[in-house]
Amino acid sequence: MLPFTDKWFGEARVDTGHVEHGTFAHVKLTASDYSSEVNSYGLVRSPWNSLRDDQFARYFGAGSALVVAPTIFISQDDMPTCEIIYEVVNSKKSLFDLTAALAGNAHQPVHMYTGGQSGTRNMAERLAALGIPRTEMHDDMYNFGYYFFFSNVKSLWRYHLFECPASCSSDTPQDQCGCHCDAETILASDYKAALLDSWEAKFSTLHLNGTQMLKEMLDLMCEYSKAGGMLQGDSGTSGSASDPFFWIIHGSTERLTQLMRLQDRVDSVSWSPFLFDSNIHPFTTSCSGHHEHDSLVFGAVDGYEFTNREYFEYLNPKKASLPYVYDNFQWKHCEALGYDIADRKWWNGTQVH
Repeated sequence: MLPFTDKWFGEARVDTGHVEHGTFAHVKLTASDYSSEVNSYGLVRSPWNSLRDDQFARYFGAGSALVVAPTIFISQDDMPTCEIIYEVVNSKKSLFDLTAALAGNAHQPVHMYTGGQSGTRNMAERLAALGIPRTEMHDDMYNFGYYFFFSNVKSLWRYHLFECPASCSSDTPQDQCGCHCDAETILASDYKAALLDSWEAKFSTLHLNGTQMLKEMLDLMCEYSKAGGMLQGDSGTSGSASDPFFWIIHGSTERLTQLMRLQDRVDSVSWSPFLFDSNIHPFTTSCSGHHEHDSLVFGAVDGYEFTNREYFEYLNPKKASLPYVYDNFQWKHCEALGYDIADRKWWNGTQVH
């Protein structure tokens, strides 16, 4: 893939996740004195991701011990496809629906894929023993294994059900700086229903005992974590901007948004009550910074201190004040792959589902 060459964002080693050649070779994370912004090793990384490595990491898979090549990979069908992008762009949406679609299937899987996970030794075998279907590329194991950890750990951390050390010295071994959780405590908490009931239903679709499977998956997650594992590549966390590839992902979502605004495909720009409501948090119904009149957290842009609404209007591609507009989106890439936009099927006649 062109983006992962030395001319672009670099190829990551499959074992360490490091980029060792090109412009972004050996880029290091910085340390910070602000404990809320760092992990246990004092690195600017999600606090629930206790990876000691001071370089940004991309693992592109899961299921292995630290510094061992991944064994579980995501299915190509789970990535943002031409069909998904088509559905996002070619249906009128409210601003709320648009941001949800862009934050979800139109871009989130790319974060998951490029970030990946390490420190989950023998996960394929462990999941198979629990009854998760094992396919050639282990894609079901990726979805029900890695994604289970990916989607739950941050919410459990916010509810103080996944605790990480306040600090570990830089020479503390990874397996001695693990985070801690307890399945029985999680299941007995008042937050279990909001956080995990949907997973019971998902496990039941595999004809498994949902309640038992949930307990066993939490046990596995806590076992990996205590041993210093279940470590995430940076792109798959709230520290995703540490990976330079972040900027091509988000440029693409801005391009789609701009196209929809140019073609009047957004039928409502109401911000009420707030946008991005998917992050479950125990202390507020919405995250600070997501409201219409919240100020941009990163300060002045072009000399202006914008609120979210003001910045949204500033980026209106129909106004001459915007200093750039993306090239027309002609579906050239999808068409080059053989996707007929008009008939919504591949040129070989295969219908898209």
